[in-house]
Amino acid sequence: MLISVHTLTVIIRRAGVHFVLFLLQYENCMKKFFKHHNTEVLMYLARAYYKCSKLRECKQTLLKARHVSPADTVILYNIALVQQKLATSILKDEKSNLKTVLEAVEGLQLAQR
Repeated sequence: MLISVHTLTVIIRRAGVHFVLFLLQYENCMKKFFKHHNTEVLMYLARAYYKCSKLRECKQTLLKARHVSPADTVILYNIALVQQKLATSILKDEKSNLKTVLEAVEGLQLAQR
């Protein structure tokens, strides 16, 4: 049984703002039906990660989507947006070590391009 992206979206919209449940549904759906090759579902999964403040997972999901569709400007924009937010949160954290801070600065430089 294949599930359409539209059906998945309707299911998720009915769930309200329970993004943790979205994550589980998207991850299961991706593994079962799409084999990580559907950029639309990857974007929904990235959005759910973003809403749950799981920025590292969001970035990794967007990078997978970029691998599938490298010329998609929306994906590139979203990657830059997440990199900026992730870097900002790392730089605000007083407990961040030097390596993490340097990675954050590099992420900001990449996002600027």
